[in-house]
Amino acid sequence: MLDGQNQARWHTISVSDIWFVGHYLKKIKTVTGAIQRMTENGVYTDGRQHIEADIVVGSIGFERNARVAGELSGCRDIRTNNYLGKDFMYLADAYIDNNAFNSLFGSSVLEMVKFYTEVFIMFFDQPGFDEMMRTEGIEKIPIEERTWAHYIGGAMALIRKYPAVHKIAKSRSPKGPKISWKRTILKPTSPKTKESGSTPTRNWPAGP
Repeated sequence: MLDGQNQARWHTISVSDIWFVGHYLKKIKTVTGAIQRMTENGVYTDGRQHIEADIVVGSIGFERNARVAGELSGCRDIRTNNYLGKDFMYLADAYIDNNAFNSLFGSSVLEMVKFYTEVFIMFFDQPGFDEMMRTEGIEKIPIEERTWAHYIGGAMALIRKYPAVHKIAKSRSPKGPKISWKRTILKPTSPKTKESGSTPTRNWPAGP
């Protein structure tokens, strides 16, 4: 944890589920530090611990792909509905901010991609594209500053305006906890649990 967060600023999660599973099954072990020197059958860390190894893979760090996406596409800005331009959408993970998991996507980038792929198909080469891009709540932002909250907000704007997109979102709702779609709620609210211990409900705006 860094500064109370689960990742450094502008950094995404550095370990995956398999890292936790591997530790639970005692198949892997993590040692912090740096390699001080190598031997014929392993390495010494700066803590003077010898680790036997047949293969040593150098990890040179992590860099977000937002800058590269801008260089490849020639676009410095992106809309919060993931569009770079006409029939041109960028679907990839973004910086995980504090609002990342309070959405219909849960914690899944794949669910985000599924939702926006259907949106892309719906508006591809359609005369209503320009109107869709002017939807209230869709904003233009620098591509290097794109976060989960941005494409969550873009999705909610489209859900509010288009019944067909609302239907897509509802079909993507995860099975399990009951989800309540109330017409009177125009923004996500914190899940509320009744004192009786019933399943929490999550409120999302209904379409027009």
